[in-house]
Amino acid sequence: MRSRLWMVLGVFVSASLACGGLEELADAGSSGGYYVTAELSEPWTSLGLPIDGGNVFVSQSTAVTIQYNDGQLDTHYSRYRSFFENGGYDIIVEDVSGETLTVVYRKDDLQYALSGLVVMDVATITVGRTVL
Repeated sequence: MRSRLWMVLGVFVSASLACGGLEELADAGSSGGYYVTAELSEPWTSLGLPIDGGNVFVSQSTAVTIQYNDGQLDTHYSRYRSFFENGGYDIIVEDVSGETLTVVYRKDDLQYALSGLVVMDVATITVGRTVL
């Protein structure tokens, strides 16, 4: 399981380097540190996801990945869940367990797949978009 998580994280980092680049994290404390940033792109800017306090890690037309340095996946998921439910989306699949989640929302001809995990106290949420 751990090797799979590291593989997924490696793919995110590789994609992010292509999109954004590394910037030194000013408040990384004694450990020093880096984070990867990307500019939020369409359709995500128009959709208005509840990204508050998150770092855009990858942003493409079909998926966006946001990182939260507080490790609080459940807190952030509750905001995303409210966002989609208040937008009239139905939950098609929901599997939420501790440090991982997979949820699929659907409304009309749009489907959004939300996945999340916590690695080293960083909560990562990816939202994928499919036009049916």
